[in-house]
Amino acid sequence: MSKARAQELIDFGDRMFSDKANLDSLNQEIAENVYPTRACFTREIDIGDNYADDLMDSYPSLARRELGNAMSAIQRPKGKPWFGATTQNETLDNDPAAGRFLEYITDTVRNGLYDPRTKMIGVTKEADHDYVSFGQACMTLEECPDRDHPREYLFMDLHHLAQVAWKESRVRVIDHVHARDTMTPWQMCQDFGHSNLAEPVKRAIEKEPNKQFNLRRIVMSAYEYDYLTPRAKAEKSKKERKLPFVVIYVDADNCKVMREGGQPHLPYVIPRWHRLNRTPYAFSPAAMTSLPDARMAQMLARIILEAGEKMVDPPLIAHGEAVRDANIQAGSITWVDIEGDGNVKDYLAQMEFKGNMTVGFEMRKDVREMMQKSWFLDRLSLPEAGKQMTAYETARRIEDHVRNLLPLFEPSEVEYGNQLLDKAFYTLDNMKRFDWSLMPDMLRGRDIFWTFKNPMQEA
Repeated sequence: MSKARAQELIDFGDRMFSDKANLDSLNQEIAENVYPTRACFTREIDIGDNYADDLMDSYPSLARRELGNAMSAIQRPKGKPWFGATTQNETLDNDPAAGRFLEYITDTVRNGLYDPRTKMIGVTKEADHDYVSFGQACMTLEECPDRDHPREYLFMDLHHLAQVAWKESRVRVIDHVHARDTMTPWQMCQDFGHSNLAEPVKRAIEKEPNKQFNLRRIVMSAYEYDYLTPRAKAEKSKKERKLPFVVIYVDADNCKVMREGGQPHLPYVIPRWHRLNRTPYAFSPAAMTSLPDARMAQMLARIILEAGEKMVDPPLIAHGEAVRDANIQAGSITWVDIEGDGNVKDYLAQMEFKGNMTVGFEMRKDVREMMQKSWFLDRLSLPEAGKQMTAYETARRIEDHVRNLLPLFEPSEVEYGNQLLDKAFYTLDNMKRFDWSLMPDMLRGRDIFWTFKNPMQEA
């Protein structure tokens, strides 16, 4: 590929990142208030930085943490079969032969996802917190690039939202993703081969092995990229065919395409909570609602701390001509020049405060109650039961509890769970993990969907 074509792809991605600059600024403010370790949308964070050095109240971060942890506990309970394959036809699902095959599909996908090498648990845990904080998360689920391993397996990775940009098709399905990354020259040599590297990278392998080069990974629709598979090029007598997607790896510093190839499906899992109008991006209703209260919480914490310091260690009032330097440390002496029969209290005294700190504590309590509602923490547990409740009252109480949770978990079940399972299914199928000869005839030509089994569904 020519250098001009590589530059065209880089410029197109730069425009996509520029279009989301305002969203990155908003996410930076949200992260600084509720997710300090993720606050690198508009600035760089080093490993040794004090992530929350400007915060005085940890409650906003704790509220976000509670909701983020609840996502996996409710939707992906550990040790329980939280999903299953289905045809959405009850008659077929109850047939013994069809049921066995659907269970076989379910077990294969579950084993692929929960293989420790896949890293699904850790990646989805971090993605949950991105989802509740910023309304979206970006993961990749694909075949592990480690070809030296005797058995192929799935591999999941999480991407910081500041480093990815995407756009949608006409039917609001993401079909074009640009991801920024950095790699050392030796890593680039291992992944793409020495012959596919630019000359500056080849020189850096020996002279600057730790130098970081900017990399772009671009996945887009093959129709947009106009890429033909080698097989289609070779079969001149047949109609030209395209794979659905194409993936391109570009050395952004040297405008060099290091690898390109067809892709059977988009390897990205990008759940979105509440989508912004006419944009491919989303936001978190919980974070947006709580942002004013998070700011207020930091202000109140500062005010209460200052008032408490004045109460415990009040400032002094001193006569400028009689008192030298007032030293209030334990065991210290402050010398006072007293004239005549004067009393030391006339020259050095504590300033009295008659403020009521209870007002500050009540304001803080009110702000925290509002943040609990913003982050749905007041709905995660069943409301308190009465001393004597009938079965009907208990059932209605559970119905109300589920109804309160639906705005939170119903969108993520469709956007998050379905995407994750679909990508795992397609990738495992591409890896030839399914023995389709076991499929009974009654299922041939049928689509496979997913049903979920979690505490909310059970309730």
